[in-house]
Amino acid sequence: MAVMVFLKSVADIALAFLVFGPAAVHFGAAVPSCIVTFAAISISQVLSYLVDQKKPSLRMIPYVIPLFSVLLPGRCLAWAILCGVVFAYQIFTGATHRYMAEDTAQKKIFKLTLGLIVAMLVILLIAAAKPVSYTIVILSSLISAACSILLMRSLRHEPEVYGKFSYQAVNLAVIAVVGVITAVIGSRPVLKGLGLVIKTAYTAIAYAFLFVFNYVMRFVVWLFHTLKQLFAGDPVPPQPQKPVQIDMDGAREMFPQISEYNGLPLWVKIAGLVVLIAIVAFILAMIFRKLAGGRAQALGAQAAAYSKGAEEEKKRFSGQVQGVRKQYRKYLSMIEKEGLEIEPDDTSEDICAKAPDIYGGEAARELRALYIDARYNRTASKAAAERARELVREMKKEKNTGSI
Repeated sequence: MAVMVFLKSVADIALAFLVFGPAAVHFGAAVPSCIVTFAAISISQVLSYLVDQKKPSLRMIPYVIPLFSVLLPGRCLAWAILCGVVFAYQIFTGATHRYMAEDTAQKKIFKLTLGLIVAMLVILLIAAAKPVSYTIVILSSLISAACSILLMRSLRHEPEVYGKFSYQAVNLAVIAVVGVITAVIGSRPVLKGLGLVIKTAYTAIAYAFLFVFNYVMRFVVWLFHTLKQLFAGDPVPPQPQKPVQIDMDGAREMFPQISEYNGLPLWVKIAGLVVLIAIVAFILAMIFRKLAGGRAQALGAQAAAYSKGAEEEKKRFSGQVQGVRKQYRKYLSMIEKEGLEIEPDDTSEDICAKAPDIYGGEAARELRALYIDARYNRTASKAAAERARELVREMKKEKNTGSI
């Protein structure tokens, strides 16, 4: 379980560094000092969880460890604000016993990380940020996404499954591999190559937009002057123009190079670029949607031949699974009537262990096994549903007999 707490802590810290790290570094925060402080915070979070399992009243003591980071060199106000916010969040999770990740929340964090990396790279390109800012965004997003994937992989199972050493050893090995990959990506040659690719793509898009925008503005000006002459009270007769001779062999004269500056403010250029990218993305989305619709229509006839039997089997199968889960809910209701308080974070194993003798015996353990199979494996036969109903009846009968 300590590995799960460590993964959640690293995922949260990496996400915070992804968003606020570039700004903190811009205002003087040293990256090595931030990394050491974050490591101390993660260690204190894991130790707090381990202490909480033995003596909950002492779980806040390990949070003293990150305070020694004030002795690190290169401290500044930006470093203090960034690390202070992360430290405060970790203390909050420990004070509220929220050490473990939740599957739904972790999926949202993973999707948020994927969206933030694109947004942050665009912001850094527009702001002409330092190369170290790109390093922070790329590596932080990679680490946060990797930890989120490992957490979601583990949370698909029961605690007794992902709590095994062999299972968590795989998570630790993956984190080690991710650490090596981030070290390679963070090297100067790789970052320089990535920066060159991103800068080239950005420059090509910007020049293409300025080229189109320049000719659109020329067309608007020409149209304005034409309409003005057409509807003016005193129309000016067209003046004879000198014939224009173009050197067909001169490519530079036919396609003049457009300078980066065209007289418009920077915010106008940025807004136009964003609008152009949005239009292109919309067109591509409509094209892919059309193609996907055509493919779905082509496969519809083939799927219809199997759908009827599959739906009947699904209904029958789902009904048996729900039958087992319904009997387990009856079992929980019976326990609560006996005065046993079930906490939100109690697992089925915890409930079975705390239940009275009648509801914690062999019948209860067999019902729990059927419930786990039905809930997590989505499998249950008709015999399993009947057996679950029979087990609940046996416990009711044993309770009534004992009360007499």
